[in-house]
Amino acid sequence: MGDEGGPVRGLRRANEHRRFISACSATPETEARIKKSMALGESLDVNSTPSVFINGRMVPAIANIPYEQLKALVQFEIDHAGK
Repeated sequence: MGDEGGPVRGLRRANEHRRFISACSATPETEARIKKSMALGESLDVNSTPSVFINGRMVPAIANIPYEQLKALVQFEIDHAGK
């Protein structure tokens, strides 16, 4: 009678994914990984996303930097690495 394709199938798959993610996030291993990641972020003063580091230095407001300028910054770091 009902169509098992389309939206119904999509909702079932979404529900399956939700259950999988919920089960995964409830494990002690996942909690430990999250806490470790949060501690690293706090130690680096990360307070927003995305946060990008180039050669160990945080680049603030990365989304507002024009591509060519970002490319030049990366190239500068490559050219001066280890100097």
